Amino acid sequence: MMNRQFKLFTAIVIVLSLTIITACGGGGGSVAGGGIGGTGMIASGSVTEKGSITVNGVKYNVEGASFEREDEAPIILPDESETETRVGMVLEVEGELGTPNKAFTIRYEDIVEGHIDSLVSATTEVKVLSILGQQVIVENGLTQFDGSLAFASIELEGGFIEVSGFRRADGKIQATYLEDRTSATPAGRLEVRGPVTVVDADTFMIGSLMVNYSGTPVLTDNTVVEVKGASYTSPTLTASSVEIDTTPGLSSENFDNAEVEGFVQGSEPINPGDTFFVDGQDVLYDAFTVFEGGTAADLVNGTKVEAEGALSGGVLTADKITFRENIRIEGNAVSVAGTGLNGQLQIQGLNHPTYPDIVIVFSEGVTEFNGINDLIDLQSTSNNNIRVRARYSSIGNNLVATRIDSRGAEDSILILRAPATSADYANETSIVLLGDITDPSDPLTTIINTPLSGMAYSDETDNIFANGRAGFYSALTIGQEIKAKGSINTVVTNPVPTWTELQLE
Repeated sequence: MMNRQFKLFTAIVIVLSLTIITACGGGGGSVAGGGIGGTGMIASGSVTEKGSITVNGVKYNVEGASFEREDEAPIILPDESETETRVGMVLEVEGELGTPNKAFTIRYEDIVEGHIDSLVSATTEVKVLSILGQQVIVENGLTQFDGSLAFASIELEGGFIEVSGFRRADGKIQATYLEDRTSATPAGRLEVRGPVTVVDADTFMIGSLMVNYSGTPVLTDNTVVEVKGASYTSPTLTASSVEIDTTPGLSSENFDNAEVEGFVQGSEPINPGDTFFVDGQDVLYDAFTVFEGGTAADLVNGTKVEAEGALSGGVLTADKITFRENIRIEGNAVSVAGTGLNGQLQIQGLNHPTYPDIVIVFSEGVTEFNGINDLIDLQSTSNNNIRVRARYSSIGNNLVATRIDSRGAEDSILILRAPATSADYANETSIVLLGDITDPSDPLTTIINTPLSGMAYSDETDNIFANGRAGFYSALTIGQEIKAKGSINTVVTNPVPTWTELQLE
């Protein structure tokens, strides 16, 4: 298999050749490029910061960019003081990378728009709304709102709510931005975008929504469509128009630099060379792909990632895949509390009365469960050994589980994979994962002692450091994911783990 340098050289030759052909009046395919000193790019993701805009960790200058919103005339953005883009909006940005990075075109399209039918479930952190038969997950502190909406009362809103976000592998929508569009929406318009199922001569389903339509265009299962209508009586929408999304991914053009954020959807296991979807975009990885915050084994349905690389022929070949939920824990569930599949738990060995005293929150809206039907499964020692994928909570010093897998009966092995937040580089005696060592009230703080002997220290490729602890500290950077493995005495309520392995991830 050719290496990355050869691929890059080949890409440069292709771009130069295409430039010469175009200059001579030739036709054929194209590679999108930037202006003088810039490199063409396309990216899709949620806005995390304003003052210009930041998407997928990259800041773009928006002055002079065209902002395109469906059914509205394009607006030329004046400068970074513009108010059209909002934190939380999922945008597609086309432009060039350079100094500074420059956005030429910014496209915004919602995923569902309509009245709130009902409140499906609610906790202090998560509410699940039904809008046009779509389950919309709204998280306190994570989902952003326009000025007139708020998490506390969102289920009481009676106007037209526009939702921006990502469709998950289970069909639910993870909302990143909600806006009241009652006054801005054409009277009575309802809209939803997503993959269809159960296609009949004149009906199909999107989630729990049944759509009546004329039978054209001809549809098949999993075709992505945009439906508009004015007549809706739950659970049926009568469509006034149905359009097939002919480019459900980023673009039909080729780009040297492309990025997409979203949830993984594909056939497991996802192996090198296999394609899978991220927010509708075909993605594949190979032996040269770099993983941050996880490994290739973590590419499972429902995992939120950012993939970046070259886009060619509609497929993004990932140079790097970054996991958004980069905390993994394997151990025994204890102190399980809640109702149904909404509640919280702790992991034996990470539940010390001082710290770590980690609380993991889970809910039907946010968490995927595998091999777990209810809280009784988690409370039984015959089934309480679990693997948790989690992220930091946006409103408190705890973790939010995005996936919980049953691993069977109680076990003495404990594994924690999380970012290093501090390290004693001077004495090489301890590192801290998850929490803040300077804040005694932070229950996430997990201190792991690093003795000169009795601990195995290894690098990202599972190779033991020849100089042991010194080699580990020399290679360690703050923020890097660390895998810690140890054991506990399962008979003790709050056991202190004996850590025996530390590995850089």
